[in-house]
Amino acid sequence: MFRRKQVQGNMKNKLPSATLPLPGFRTDREAAEYFDTHSIADIWDQLPRARPAKLSADLAKSIRKRQKGIQREAKRLGSVTRNR
Repeated sequence: MFRRKQVQGNMKNKLPSATLPLPGFRTDREAAEYFDTHSIADIWDQLPRARPAKLSADLAKSIRKRQKGIQREAKRLGSVTRNR
C-alpha cells in the first residue's frame, strides 16, 4: 500500500496509485475463486517487481550450510557413477 510522503513542512505530495492487472480481493476465498478460472501466467509480465527478501543471519547461515552439504553429496554421487 502506498502512503503519502510529507514534503516541505505541511505540503503533502500524493504518490500515484499502483495499477495492477488484478482485481482487488476482499478475502482469500475471493482470490482463490478468481485463480480457479484465471492463470497468473497471462499477466506475469505486468506485475510489479518485488524487492528481494532480507534473510536473518541465522537463516542465511543455515541455507549456506545446507547448500554446501548438497554440493558435497552431488560431487560424491557424481564420482560414484563415473566409477561404474
